[in-house]
Amino acid sequence: MTAIPRIAAVSAHNRQELLADCIVSLASQCDRIVVIDNASDPPLRVERQLHRNLVLMVRDPEQPPNLSRLWNRGLDLAHEIACHTCNSETPTYDVAVFGDDVIVPTGWWDRVSEAMRSLGAAMGATHGIAPLWQSILKTEPDADIMNRVPGWAWMLRGEVGLRLDERFKWWFGDTDLDWRARQAGGMVIAPGEIAINRQPNHFTNALPELGAQAGQDRFAFQDKWGWTPW
Repeated sequence: MTAIPRIAAVSAHNRQELLADCIVSLASQCDRIVVIDNASDPPLRVERQLHRNLVLMVRDPEQPPNLSRLWNRGLDLAHEIACHTCNSETPTYDVAVFGDDVIVPTGWWDRVSEAMRSLGAAMGATHGIAPLWQSILKTEPDADIMNRVPGWAWMLRGEVGLRLDERFKWWFGDTDLDWRARQAGGMVIAPGEIAINRQPNHFTNALPELGAQAGQDRFAFQDKWGWTPW
């Protein structure tokens, strides 16, 4: 067990081999992994020993998916695990969210958690494109789309209690959470090797209903904030 509980939540759909790689990349970096299997056919599975000691599999049937709701389900389960682990209703813990196609490099959790907690930020990640040499701390919304939370790998300071706005069903939920985290103490992009998204926008491009939902989410974001960063 790490000094404070470290719990990962992974949203997954149909990509068995990619999920297995993601879990392997996370297994040595956190205490528990919650996998939200969104309507996979056949249902996803993990190696039995990992399932018993590390991974909690949760089935969710909703299609088309509400990604923000799926992530919130993972965040809520992570909070329950942290409460049980710490024997407290107000535990201090890290919770990080990943897509099933992400490879998390060795040391990612240490670097992001250290940057987030040392700066008092509510949210952290590594860069979405290339490693940084030093941290970037954001405390206000801005139009800097190059330095924002990547939607496939990010961490929250669990005790802050942030959750996603479920009006954003496919896109913009991560950006909305990023901006609210900036207002709740900050969002930090930590230096070092980045988490790799192996199939970016795969489902958005493959499924017309999700491409259409992304456009609707953009309008919803503009209605909420008054403008969009892209």
